[in-house]
Amino acid sequence: MVETQPHVVVYSAVASNQLALVDTRTRPDAGVFTRRFIRGIRDKKADRNQDGKVTHQELLAYTRRESNAYCEATPRLCVQGLTPQLAIKSAMSDDDIRLWAAIPSKEPTKLMMPVLDDLHVEILPRRLKQGSAMRFRITSDQKAGYLLLFDVSAKTLRRLFPNRLRKFIYLKAGKPRVVPDQLSGFEIIAKSPGQRLLIAVRVNEYRELLMLQKSLPEAFEQISKQTQTLSQEQLSQQLNQVLKNVAGNLSCSITTVGYEVSP
Repeated sequence: MVETQPHVVVYSAVASNQLALVDTRTRPDAGVFTRRFIRGIRDKKADRNQDGKVTHQELLAYTRRESNAYCEATPRLCVQGLTPQLAIKSAMSDDDIRLWAAIPSKEPTKLMMPVLDDLHVEILPRRLKQGSAMRFRITSDQKAGYLLLFDVSAKTLRRLFPNRLRKFIYLKAGKPRVVPDQLSGFEIIAKSPGQRLLIAVRVNEYRELLMLQKSLPEAFEQISKQTQTLSQEQLSQQLNQVLKNVAGNLSCSITTVGYEVSP
């Protein structure tokens, strides 16, 4: 639950019990909510009373109508529904969104965007064979924090870090780190051949790490019901949408890297 603060507006693609989806029916692929959010403002699709303004209430109503229409058209994918959320002070709900960007204020409005793109992962070695040991060179460019690392196939999600031998890995800003290192006392083995994804997440606080390492597998279980119809690229996009939804208002960085294990 996001606390409503003065001059802070938080839009969420879905309710807390729902799974955000990627709209693959129109190119380029984009989040169901994101595409409609942009259209609502840029093209004034949300201006229902045609007064030339797009208010927060109008935009919320528009994204909800459009999300519901998407679910009606794709019921197999949209099992739990899509209900965009808005956290805002009631006095601001009728403000014209575009005026906020045009009129400077002493306390600028903040649109909460929790996911940053400053995390980089390199898989070592670059060519992997089944049964070979693998390591990861990870760099968090801007911020220090705790690392979560998952290995994903179409039907399975395996947490690599933290694990029972390594409770946490702390990344220093701008300093590459290779895991597991020679002092770790264990190896990570490439087990199953085929196309796979690596998900890396950096969070600021240890309590956030504990929350995500529990929530992400639960969200992945919902996604795995759809993966027979998704390409690896689409699976990566869906996972990013899930992570944004699960992360909520956390300040974190997320990246997904595709790789292949040969027999």
